[in-house]
Parts: sequence; structure tokens; C-alpha cells
Amino acid sequence: MKNLNLKKLRNLMLLISSFAFVACDDVHPDDHQSPSEAKPINLVREFQRVKTFDCDQNLVSDKVTTVSSPTKSITIRPRSYKNLYSSNFRNETTGSGSGSVWGYDTITLDMANAWLTMKVQEGVNEIAYHFKNCDHVIEEGQTCNSNQVEEGSMFVKVNYEEVLLEGFREYHPSEEDCQKSQNP
Repeated sequence: MKNLNLKKLRNLMLLISSFAFVACDDVHPDDHQSPSEAKPINLVREFQRVKTFDCDQNLVSDKVTTVSSPTKSITIRPRSYKNLYSSNFRNETTGSGSGSVWGYDTITLDMANAWLTMKVQEGVNEIAYHFKNCDHVIEEGQTCNSNQVEEGSMFVKVNYEEVLLEGFREYHPSEEDCQKSQNP
């Protein structure tokens, strides 16, 4: 049981770290202050035929499924990074929070409600941002003694597309997984 939990934790950490390496768009809020100036964001869901086999090489599943979810990371730049202390983002169109924020300025947009991402919908979405810069941090409680706030809204226009990839993928369990299932 302990090894299973460690494996789940490792997989979660790999997923989280993969978000950091996703190519992302740089967004300057001043350039996208109205729906007519919305930053175009393309989200593509990829489908493909996937065959799954068991440890005896029997076909257990053969279906078309999502192989790449429609997500996109964007970096929303504050006017100043000097003493940047905190940030918050909210999609006013869907009511979704930002999920996880990377480095105070990077969020991941997603067509679905997901734990680490901000839900968007096709078309124009208004994203409210709130940056807090702190002149002095009281070390004990990490409380900001004096601060400046930058807040406002910017707009993105989400274009959503679904693509069916040619060919198929095959998934076979590893020898290790097969040995574990035979000797629990």
C-alpha cells in the first residue's frame, strides 16, 4: 500500500512539473483591455484510436479517446516584478479561479473544470488579475507591512478545435506491473 501511494505522489509531481515546461503565451494586460482587443488563444483536443492490452497480451480495450487535452499556459505580466508578493486570477466569464499559479504570473487555461487550471469557454473570456507588491515583509508571519496593488481585467478569445489523429497507439503493461498483479 505504501509503494502505491508513493507511486501516485510521484506521478502527481511529474504532472505538476510538466506544466512548468509547457510553452506559454506572454500577455501584457494593457494590450488586451477590451473584448475587441482579446488575446487569441487556440485550444486543441486531440483524439486517437487507442488499443490497451493486459499482461497476457489480450486486447482489453480498443476505442477512440482523448490523447491530448486542450490546455494552454499564459503568463500575465504585472507592470512591476519588484517585490512581487502575491497574485490572484479569476475568470469572470466562467467564475473559475486560477487553479495553480506558477511564479506569481503564469496560469493554465483549460476547457474543463480541473484542479490545477482555470476553466475557460469558447469565445471571449474576461480574466481579472490582482498583483500585490510588498515594500517590507515581516519575516515571522510573512505578512506584508506596506503594499501596492495592481488589479484589473484583460480579455482572451478562446478558439477550440477537435482533431482526430491518424493511426493508433498501443498500451502494454510493464513487466513490473504484471509481476505485481500476479504477486500482490
